[in-house]
Amino acid sequence: MAALIGNMGPFELNTEPWSSYTERFGYFVLANKIAPDLLVPTFLSVMGYKTFNLLRILVQPAKPGDLSYEETVTILGDHYSPKLVIAERFRFHKRNQEEGESVSQFVAVLKRLSEHCEFGDALDDTLRDRLVFGLRSEAIQKRLLTEADLPLDRAIDISTSMEMAAREAQQLRASSPKNKTATDKPCSRCGNTGHKASECWCEDLDCRNFDSHQSFSDERSLLDFAGEQCIFCTMNVKASVGHLLLKHLREAVYYVDGDKEKFVVACFCPEGNQAHRSHSHCPLCNYRVYSRTAVFRQHLQDSHGLAPYKKKPFDGGK
Repeated sequence: MAALIGNMGPFELNTEPWSSYTERFGYFVLANKIAPDLLVPTFLSVMGYKTFNLLRILVQPAKPGDLSYEETVTILGDHYSPKLVIAERFRFHKRNQEEGESVSQFVAVLKRLSEHCEFGDALDDTLRDRLVFGLRSEAIQKRLLTEADLPLDRAIDISTSMEMAAREAQQLRASSPKNKTATDKPCSRCGNTGHKASECWCEDLDCRNFDSHQSFSDERSLLDFAGEQCIFCTMNVKASVGHLLLKHLREAVYYVDGDKEKFVVACFCPEGNQAHRSHSHCPLCNYRVYSRTAVFRQHLQDSHGLAPYKKKPFDGGK
């Protein structure tokens, strides 16, 4: 006799749902090519003495071996997992994201809780709604509520990307020792050391690309700058739609201000001792210059309480 593939083990109510156990048994049967006439005897043999004795009590005066496999699964399933749909939905709708729980973990819990809620075709929409309502981050909630069309997958993508951006900004702050001197501490304007923010080259920079300072609230409006000369570059570059989308919008920093999503595109100032280096202008504090994207994103979070993030670039309305 060939060795069996896998090990079912007895059913343990405290460690595994009955539905999961029966699903694993189905794969066990397929892997070991168990004949249909041996399905019930095999199932009764692997389920363990506790489950077997319970089944005997539930089917008296019949015997477990007289039942079909489907009858056995249904009888024990009704006992272990009674269909209390209202109670299951109550638990589902009461569940919010817990402290220290990631968005991915929260979504996994919601999917598990929805298993016996019988949402049917409305499952994805219901999961999306519970995700939005139950998030701990108000900034992520506001971002999701700006979406006119928000399928579940997109809601998860936006939530996880914003969560990751906030976590990275927090780690960046934590990595800066508090006991550094004024010149050893990274400058809050450019991120470099060796000088104070008040002495930074960014302080008095007069950028000639004033139009590039603005924050955009509509990705299509960026395409209004298409033409023979790109205002965001110092080089003589044609501002084609592809150039604006692939070079500039791809690296844009997004944030939600109030209930509106906005974004800032980095530009190049052909002036000063840092000429030809990309930098961003903060539209919330008189367009002050921040020369590194990471520094600008941290500034938005620290000074304005925002959660900056990146997203897939707009395709130009094609």
